[in-house]
Amino acid sequence: MCGIEFSPLLEGVSYARDHFQAFKNAIYDVGLDLGGSYYRFGGVMKPYIRRMFGDEMVNRHRAMKQSLDPAFILNRGVVFDPPEAA
Repeated sequence: MCGIEFSPLLEGVSYARDHFQAFKNAIYDVGLDLGGSYYRFGGVMKPYIRRMFGDEMVNRHRAMKQSLDPAFILNRGVVFDPPEAA
């Protein structure tokens, strides 16, 4: 499934960003249901990463990230949220 970006202005009518986000979510859900995948990740795709790859793989990648960047300084919050402060 490809990433699709929408402009908040379409055919002279202004729509709220939430309207377009809901539409994008529906498109991504159909793609996942059909067995598709994504070519891009990051903050926009964050809600779909666990659904696409499953908890085991995501947790493994998070552990690797934490071992290399324990404070989650690099790309903070883009894919993985930093650990809770103790």
